[in-house]
Amino acid sequence: MLIVMQKKGLVVFFLVILSAFDGNAFSIDEVKNSSQVPVIITFKDFLPPDQVMASVSMTPNLKTRFVNARNIHAFDNYDLEIKNTFRNFNMVAGIISKEGIEKLKENPDIESIEMDAEVKITLDVSAPLIGASKVNGLSLNGNLLRGNGVSVCVIDTGVDYLHPYLQNVIPGYDFINLDNDPMDDHGHGTMVAGIIASSNSRYRGVAPEANIVALKALDSSGSGSFSDVIASIDYCITNKDLFNISVISMSLGVDGFHTNNPADCDSLATAKAISAAVQKGISVVVSSGNGGYSDGISYPACASDAISVGATNDNDDIASFSNSGSILDLLAPGVSIKSNYPGSNFASGSGTSFSAPHVSGSIAIIRQLDSLDQTIAITPSDIRNLLHSTGNPVFDERNGLSFPRLDIEKAVLSLADISPPPQNFSKIDIEIVSPSSPAFSTRSVPFHILLSESADSLSYRTNSQSSYTTICRYCGEFKDAFPFREGSNFVEIKAQKGQSASYGNLSFFIDSKMPKIHAATKGPRINGTFSVEYTEENLRNISLNFGGEVSTFACPSGKRASCKFSKDISSHDNKQVDYYFILSDIINTAKSDIYSAIVDTIPPSISISAPVINSNLLINVTTGEPARISYSLDGRKESMLCSKCTSIAKKKYVGKGSHSLKVYATDEAGNRDSKDVSFDAI
Repeated sequence: MLIVMQKKGLVVFFLVILSAFDGNAFSIDEVKNSSQVPVIITFKDFLPPDQVMASVSMTPNLKTRFVNARNIHAFDNYDLEIKNTFRNFNMVAGIISKEGIEKLKENPDIESIEMDAEVKITLDVSAPLIGASKVNGLSLNGNLLRGNGVSVCVIDTGVDYLHPYLQNVIPGYDFINLDNDPMDDHGHGTMVAGIIASSNSRYRGVAPEANIVALKALDSSGSGSFSDVIASIDYCITNKDLFNISVISMSLGVDGFHTNNPADCDSLATAKAISAAVQKGISVVVSSGNGGYSDGISYPACASDAISVGATNDNDDIASFSNSGSILDLLAPGVSIKSNYPGSNFASGSGTSFSAPHVSGSIAIIRQLDSLDQTIAITPSDIRNLLHSTGNPVFDERNGLSFPRLDIEKAVLSLADISPPPQNFSKIDIEIVSPSSPAFSTRSVPFHILLSESADSLSYRTNSQSSYTTICRYCGEFKDAFPFREGSNFVEIKAQKGQSASYGNLSFFIDSKMPKIHAATKGPRINGTFSVEYTEENLRNISLNFGGEVSTFACPSGKRASCKFSKDISSHDNKQVDYYFILSDIINTAKSDIYSAIVDTIPPSISISAPVINSNLLINVTTGEPARISYSLDGRKESMLCSKCTSIAKKKYVGKGSHSLKVYATDEAGNRDSKDVSFDAI
């Protein structure tokens, strides 16, 4: 996938190569005996969350708070470290040894074990090509068909919810960093969201009034694991009614793998999760992959219940990179697609990644129409058949097959008798002078709005409101301040004159709470390992200023959170250095006290003398500096000799024969070393 980012006259190229993959990537048969491998385990039976035993404790690193109690207890003896549990699926994901896998194979309750394989990421003319621009001008019962009230889950690298032309983003969850801030640190997810719901007048999304539920399952390199994709699908199902989620959009997959047989895919965990979502009434749209194969499509697009989408170019021909095959459902534009990019920018990219969201946005419009017309009752299967039957055929010369290219205008007009709104009116231009900042440290935000002419009414609504609030009547300018909630805020301005309505949009983030530092590494001696305890719900990073050298570290948000990180400070050995920490959220910073400590990165030296007389071991230990000294005899539990000393002698009775002694020394800076000695008892 080639992404071209344009900003202030600059053009920057990003080439994202999707990972190659062979058919054995999900098989556990090739695991080495000593390997610890990521797996997804599926149970034959499902125990609903309301039957979870109260005694089951949740470890802090679990990404959900619902778990099959039977699942937890089933792993007591299988050497499994649990990573993900799921509310809606009889699955669990984690890290397990080869020995644990062999034991699980013998468990009659286990349906399947598969590798938790790696998954990666796979507008100016594209929206008109599929009829979206015309559909956005159609109305039913006074409501324009722009996806209003419908939510689309975007499972990707996150979304830049501060982008000025992404007004209706609902921050869902970050399954990479385990927090509630799914900010896009790559760019791919923001482009996908923009194709669905951008409000920019030139690069408008297919459904510009639809909500985007942002779920981050891929990291800053565009990579992730299928267990995090499943966790994201689980989130969408769980919150379906809360956010009115009707579509899941996934522009991801394993591009080297391709098949024309859904049976190759349907037994795998992600395909099962897709089927569960569809059974709940949620359409799942997946990009077909960019391998250029004409005899099959990628996983998980190959799942029977997924709506798979390949790419066409501006000439309405199938793109050379697009996977296709007899099981491909649809085509949509995917070459040189311009869309939103992080930092208030726009970028151009190509790939089936950008075809899938055209279909996702179109389904949002169909779902809005479904809610407005009580005579329409449509299922995900109906929607799939509708888009297939109303699409324009495109011939693939590589395999001799024809595929329907998405035409949302035909699809909508086949469902309801609707017509465009009256065109005999002039629109008011809206200029939002302020707020101009993307973030505020106070909840009171000043507004200054200029209109090209006086409006009958000027009103606004936020992402938490379904109706508009009037702020002035018969006005051409407005100035005032309004209180807003903490976190992300999205505001739509509406200027009404007669039957004509104009709209302006903006977004900003409010964080009025300063980061608070509770504790930090102080010394008096340090070795380069630092820790900070703090409270900040929207933490961006922590910086360490060490003798004027500044290093920045990514740390989790939270109340009474802690972060541990390391820096090479060996060049300052035996010197006293001043240092301090800076915590930064989206807009505020907090600085710690200035600490002073002596740098010591060298472990203490250990000298052992262990004479043995009549099975009485005399342990003589000397270190080069004060240290905590302990020992372990014959591999047993470590025992302390002294808490702070430079030498120690201790007698210990041992039985006759060969023995091993291991002595540990940890100095005041935290440096630790050990030394082994073997001896024979007489």
